[in-house]
Amino acid sequence: MSRWRTFWAAALLILSGAAWARTYTVDDLLRTEDFGALVFDPQDRWLVFERRESFLDMGRFDMLARAVVLRSRLYRVDLRVPFRATPLLPDAQPGTILYGFSSGGTHLAIGRLMGDRWQLGVVTMATGAVRWFDLSPDYNPFHVTLRWISDERLAVIADPAGQRPWWLRIDSLPADRLPARWAATRSGASAAVTTVGSGRFRGAGDRLPDNRLVLVEASTGATTVLATGHFLAMAVAPDRDHLALIEQGEATPLPQDRAVSLIDMPFRRILSLYDLRARAAWHPCPDCDVQGMIQWSVDGSGLAFVARRGGEDWAAASAFELNIAPRSLARLEGHGVVPAIAEFPDGSVRMPFAWRGKDILLLGQSASGPNRRTDWYRLRVRGAPQPLTANLSHVGTDLSRIGRCAAAMRTADGPWCLDGTKPQRMQQPGTGLIGNIAHMRDVAGASGRSDRTERVEISPSGKAKAVQILASDGTKTLLVISASGTAIVDRVNLHLRDVQPADPRRLTYRLPGGGLATGWLYLPPGAPAGRSHPLVVIPYPGQSYGKEPPDGQGPASARFHANAQILAGGGYAVLLPSLPSGAAASDKGSGFVEEVDLAVDAAIKTGTVDPRRIALWGHSYGGYAAAAIASRSCRYASIIASAGVYDLGAVPGIFGPTLRLAPELALPIGSQFAWAETGQARLGVPPWIDPAAYVAASPFYRAGHIATPMLIVAADRDPSPMQQAEQLFSALYRQNKDAQLLTYWGEGHVIGSPANVRDLYARVFAWLDDTMNRPRAGPCAPRGSPPPGLARRAPNAPSG
Repeated sequence: MSRWRTFWAAALLILSGAAWARTYTVDDLLRTEDFGALVFDPQDRWLVFERRESFLDMGRFDMLARAVVLRSRLYRVDLRVPFRATPLLPDAQPGTILYGFSSGGTHLAIGRLMGDRWQLGVVTMATGAVRWFDLSPDYNPFHVTLRWISDERLAVIADPAGQRPWWLRIDSLPADRLPARWAATRSGASAAVTTVGSGRFRGAGDRLPDNRLVLVEASTGATTVLATGHFLAMAVAPDRDHLALIEQGEATPLPQDRAVSLIDMPFRRILSLYDLRARAAWHPCPDCDVQGMIQWSVDGSGLAFVARRGGEDWAAASAFELNIAPRSLARLEGHGVVPAIAEFPDGSVRMPFAWRGKDILLLGQSASGPNRRTDWYRLRVRGAPQPLTANLSHVGTDLSRIGRCAAAMRTADGPWCLDGTKPQRMQQPGTGLIGNIAHMRDVAGASGRSDRTERVEISPSGKAKAVQILASDGTKTLLVISASGTAIVDRVNLHLRDVQPADPRRLTYRLPGGGLATGWLYLPPGAPAGRSHPLVVIPYPGQSYGKEPPDGQGPASARFHANAQILAGGGYAVLLPSLPSGAAASDKGSGFVEEVDLAVDAAIKTGTVDPRRIALWGHSYGGYAAAAIASRSCRYASIIASAGVYDLGAVPGIFGPTLRLAPELALPIGSQFAWAETGQARLGVPPWIDPAAYVAASPFYRAGHIATPMLIVAADRDPSPMQQAEQLFSALYRQNKDAQLLTYWGEGHVIGSPANVRDLYARVFAWLDDTMNRPRAGPCAPRGSPPPGLARRAPNAPSG
């Protein structure tokens, strides 16, 4: 059979599924599977990928935010024989992840979680044998902490005493540390105390133990400690002779003359270079505070990074170029181009840059430009910067290699290549496959399904491709295409084949300022035409939707909170409104309240929504929005607020339930102030500068205006303070208003333990059924002032 005939057969198999027969449930959510990282070896012999098993297969449920590790099982595909994915390890257990192939592809570094221990393993691909090391490599999905420097040797940032990396233990700190500290206090034999300091006492308190830079010999198992310090990330030079390392330095004070931003990190980040031949380290810029990533040039002769020096603020940061052989450091001033700060999907911020040949590409803004537009600029040590994207309507904040393009920029209107003197439009990876599949749907009579290519990964030689296809029912298929043919190597979420997803419909409406916005209305599957449904609105300020249904609300999204598929399966229409304004509400205007109203009006006009039965369910900042709307509107029959904040002035300064137990890891003081001042709340100043602004934007201080029944959901390990949920509930209790408070124990920002998830949705449906089908007890008239009787003294209160 020819290569393309095999492809047609495989793709048609993807498109042929069982007839839809049922709606999406909580158990479908808990059984969600997925694919994680996948990598080809350098010789195009092997493909290894992470298969994320069902949430029910996790060994523990107190680390939902780390489920990408807890669910991961490794599989491999031999590309030289008929394609078939087999477990990489004979004792395959969830909790094993990829680090990467050696330079020749003979070995693969992996990590696994065994109980409370994180362990490095090296697999010999020819035999499948694995050697486990008594070494705990650092792991952070956003940092490089392990790299091969030859086919036999790898450099590893290893944690001391074999403990789990902080990214894998921070969620479980309350369970790990609280009992021991309580026991110490109960016994009276030892103190249970943490200490932090400020000003002259900034260095007070516990410090993290140093970790180690270790050289590992894969074949012999020998390990050599090269250096000790507090290493965060590494980048290996292309010639494999040098390692660039980022080390954590001393604590940095927060700015006093401007609002705090997420770029204001709690510690300095210092660059060091390690010479693998001389076995020696040096610091090329001791007073530099490095921001974001470090990158080697293609030939390894230079290193680029963005940093500020000495006592500079981040507004004075610049790109730097370090030439290794002469050990010369050049500051690329940019001639009026200021590095731009960009926020990424993982919540991090950085000043993006990239190499392009001998030049540096920097995302920046012209200091003298009239509109401060952000563009990519080409910087040189000498000569004026060249704007590369000034004529494009959309500019992406990150660059990556796509095919032969070394500097590919993804934007809302597709990818662009910035390798030349001007941007060149590129074909979207997988576009050809999408077109072929669309044609096959017509042939197969399945044109109503909207399957799409979710990911395309290309092998180092370009001769093999891994294609991940997401079907509209939530099933996912991994195909491999090479000279040997095309084959399906794995499929996940087959339990969803008989599920009929919610019906997403795009709504277009005008915002208060006259601009167009897009919302998405999900209707219960299989509902007869002409029926109006009770509506649940899921607001999230700052969120704007496009022409395609949101990725996070599909059957395969594994969304545990405010899940549109589960709600629609229970008979509710669900509305996702665009709320581009984003800023916290205040007495100066209704803010996103009016934006939600306009989206709801558009949904009602479709004739599919009952205007008398509308509820809000907001989570996190959406929980804040739901409570704020409840204090400003009587339109809704029911409110659900989960994991929200309700007193904005009490957010800056809290350590949170996990980091207060381990302040040496990194206190979130800066990030909490940044959230309030320049982040989601956007209040611009700390609470002591303008306390009235914080009060005006806080639902707790407007509790007298809330007249709608409210279900408040909280958890004891949530960074959104559980105490604020208690305060808001108590304010409603004090007024004898209809409310319930649900507190889940051992949970974090998202409820994730299976029994708790089932309980939450059972209670949500019971709450909605009760409150949305019950006539109002009286007119909805928010009170702006307390009743006269409240001015009286309590009975028998002492006088004087």
